[in-house]
Amino acid sequence: MVEKSDLKAVSRRVLPYMKTFCAELFPEGMISPRGGYWEVSGVTFRLRSDDGDLNLKREDIRISLKMGGFYFTELPSIRNPFGNPLTLWMVSRDVVLNYQLECLSASDLERSVRELNGWCDEVERGPLEDSNYVDPERDYEFAMGRKELIRDCIADEPRKRRSAKQIWNLINQKTNGACKKIPGLRSHYQLFSLLEEWAQESASFTARQKYIGVLGPPREPPDFFAVEKHSRSKVTTFTLSASE
Repeated sequence: MVEKSDLKAVSRRVLPYMKTFCAELFPEGMISPRGGYWEVSGVTFRLRSDDGDLNLKREDIRISLKMGGFYFTELPSIRNPFGNPLTLWMVSRDVVLNYQLECLSASDLERSVRELNGWCDEVERGPLEDSNYVDPERDYEFAMGRKELIRDCIADEPRKRRSAKQIWNLINQKTNGACKKIPGLRSHYQLFSLLEEWAQESASFTARQKYIGVLGPPREPPDFFAVEKHSRSKVTTFTLSASE
């Protein structure tokens, strides 16, 4: 039988390595815009009810990289996270839990603790830089490929102001839903963060062009397209101008 202290101890071991942990268990996820969470869509929970029925639930979750617990995206008002790294390990291994997210099988729980301790041993033996994970937001080729995809989707569209949701719907339609598997394009919420970032880059480029020679040599224009942000009456829209 696994002691409660062992359950807490193995989760604490994971906390210093949460980013690597999340990237390996949920590689389809991505770091949140401010860096505090790992956001992943469509995580499958295998839950058994008190009546013995097994149900599969797919949920979008935000994993706290500081605390190790997670939040359900559909429950934004919940302040305290659910579970811990051990819970996430069991979810990723299709272990059956109850609706309180507790393991129902003593053997499954013992095996999960043993496996997670083994994972920690491997991480602690070698440098984290050896991880196969590459942060998409720091991968230049990935970032450029993503922008090129968006450029191709808007190239033949009229230039006008659109909300992030309208732009995402256009991309989703043009890619036949494939964008839902691309970090940063899985939802219009993720796209909104990218558009805000790119709008700042475009504004910086435009401002710098006015002072060439004062602020230094001219900079290269934004890759593939420029973004202009418009805010009015708490409504934010964007204009995308594709490069030639």
